Amino acid sequence: MASSSPSKATLSALPVELVDRIFWLVDKPDLVNLRFVSKSICAIANRPFAVRNFTHSHQVITKHSMKTLLAVSAHKVFGAYIKSIMISPACRIIKHIRPDDIEEENTVVDDSLIESGRFGKMVHRIFVNLRQHSASIRLGVLEDIYLGCNYRLASQHTRRCHGRNALQVTSPRGISFRTSETLELVIAAMQVAGLNIGGLNIELSLDTRENPKCRTNETIESNHATHPWI
Repeated sequence: MASSSPSKATLSALPVELVDRIFWLVDKPDLVNLRFVSKSICAIANRPFAVRNFTHSHQVITKHSMKTLLAVSAHKVFGAYIKSIMISPACRIIKHIRPDDIEEENTVVDDSLIESGRFGKMVHRIFVNLRQHSASIRLGVLEDIYLGCNYRLASQHTRRCHGRNALQVTSPRGISFRTSETLELVIAAMQVAGLNIGGLNIELSLDTRENPKCRTNETIESNHATHPWI
């Protein structure tokens, strides 16, 4: 009598709890691929995938970066996993008015996303989406010098932002921070959306910290009285 061959073990045949534990050990790129195996596998992989990719979101102020965050915040599954958002207020320098002068006041900066009001509207929509999942969120504003063109090869930087590479490629003349404007728009959007802030972390560059009279520090000081978490 011929013996029957043992059936092949598959992920789908394993208990959900065990598969979930396995997925937490899978590297990020492989976890992305696993989500395309089947609907059941995708459903199990969603949680570790979302926690790794969306819990702590780092963005730059570009249309693509903010649209991505907006899409994730509106997602019926992934939106609930966003717990903190760190925004780098870096804008690309278009040109120097005088080529031999690289000081801030001699630069033309592409801050159209902020000045047009589109950034404020997108941030408000993001907060409205997140308010459906949670009453509070942690926010951060980071003057990330590693976004500058001189740091393009600094791949080991641990605070990499979504959209960083595209910003660097299009910013051969460097970046300029619009921290004050970003902070004001973020706080205003948060208030309108009715979302509480579980904490606000502001990380300034050395140049900003050493200039107490700059607009960024004045904005922080003026908001501290009404927003003690700043």
